[in-house]
Amino acid sequence: GPRAILPGMLTIGAVCTLLQLAYNEATVSRLRYISGLKVKAPANEAPAAPAPRSKTASERFLTLIGVHQVTEEEYLEKMKATRDRHLRRIAELEQLATEKAQEKSKDPSA
Repeated sequence: GPRAILPGMLTIGAVCTLLQLAYNEATVSRLRYISGLKVKAPANEAPAAPAPRSKTASERFLTLIGVHQVTEEEYLEKMKATRDRHLRRIAELEQLATEKAQEKSKDPSA
């Protein structure tokens, strides 16, 4: 009925958008493949440094919302920093526990 018109329009709009995105990505991939076949470096010249690859639509979207890809080295550094922070906190808690145990042993009435 009339109540289903708006949800139907939104659903069809979302599906069409996703289909258009998939088609565009396939076209870009096809063009990259074709351009890679046509461009051949001469045998006597050293190959040029590879051009940085352009971001896909999904990578651009993730960047837009604040998500970015980290390298293995960056990830390792973050994990080491997190580990060090937790180890410091564990040491603090163990020291507090030791101090409380010493206070209890000094004051048996508590």
